[in-house]
Amino acid sequence: FTIKQCGPETPSSRPNVSRFHLNSVMVASLILGHCLLLVLCAHLVPTSMPESTTVCELPGCESSIEDVGLHLLQVTSSRASSSPSKLRDESAVEAAKARFAAKLWAGRRCEDGPGDRRGGECAEELCHKCLGPGAQLVFDPSHGLSGYTSCVYHPPPPNSPYTFCGESFGDGRKEAGAQNKCECCYGSGAWLEYVRWAADGLGYTYCRRQA
Repeated sequence: FTIKQCGPETPSSRPNVSRFHLNSVMVASLILGHCLLLVLCAHLVPTSMPESTTVCELPGCESSIEDVGLHLLQVTSSRASSSPSKLRDESAVEAAKARFAAKLWAGRRCEDGPGDRRGGECAEELCHKCLGPGAQLVFDPSHGLSGYTSCVYHPPPPNSPYTFCGESFGDGRKEAGAQNKCECCYGSGAWLEYVRWAADGLGYTYCRRQA
């Protein structure tokens, strides 16, 4: 038979329950301390950058946040200027207009013809529409029986317009006087047509002659 010892338990005979309980309390304390530290940091660290903060990673280290945002917008616009649908820079838009106008002038046939047409209603406007604002009507009396009038190209003056006879960049069908100018150039029945994709995506309103 087995003799069981009576009396108080010795430390070596105690179960591991106390040690497990102690470890659990230590882990919980560490987690609670970590959470308190996070809460304290959240109150001490500002949630937004002050307006006077500078960003030195971009050109102009002394620039404010507003200046940096403007710089990024300018960079984005300059990169997007090569895309026809995203032309924002004024110089790029003007360059696109000049290129498109030059293509129009190169492909158009002018209203040249017999007789002296220089005094005709909107004759000069029609010549400018054909070959640009620098073009001039020239009458040659020695050509044929009644002479001959030609629209002759000359370089356009500085800051001169690109469009004539009611035409315009963008949708100009409802612009004041546009329809009247178109009819002055091409007569009654002329009409304005807007083409959305023309001029590198700027759109263009043409004056069309009645067929």
